[in-house]
Amino acid sequence: MGKLASTFIEQNDIIYIDTGTTTIHILDNVDENLTFTLITNSLDIINKATRFKNVTIFIIGEKYAPRTRSFTGIKSQSIIEKFNIKKAFMSATGINIKNGLSNAELEENLIKQTVIRQSETKYALTDHSKIGKATLLTYAQLNELDYLITDKPPEYSIQEYCHKHYIDIINP
Repeated sequence: MGKLASTFIEQNDIIYIDTGTTTIHILDNVDENLTFTLITNSLDIINKATRFKNVTIFIIGEKYAPRTRSFTGIKSQSIIEKFNIKKAFMSATGINIKNGLSNAELEENLIKQTVIRQSETKYALTDHSKIGKATLLTYAQLNELDYLITDKPPEYSIQEYCHKHYIDIINP
């Protein structure tokens, strides 16, 4: 999924890569000579991005959360509102038609909501085990997505919903 998502990163893009076990693999497949701006709150993404010669990195969050290896903080939301994000690569602990994209961390949820509002094109990366599920907090409705990148085709109702709302489903 990370490899599929990496094909959407282009020269001079302004991208956000969310914290998560799936999004962490996006930068593994990006050309190291590519010039782009990266916004993230993920320690793992920050560490991977340092190998790029031509990347500008903006780090969101004032407080480190060891469990999720991410940075959070209330001020982060107002900082993100200043960015014009071209592409947002988001993770979710649950995705379904009723509840949309969800996660279980309040401070991360606030960041995710703001990123979705500030982004031109929105990608969700999630494996099949999270599709059809919902967790504590919704940060976006499913119809706000442009792309759903997953490891297997989702159930028919999700496919039908995505087709109806012009959401491209991408899987190997």
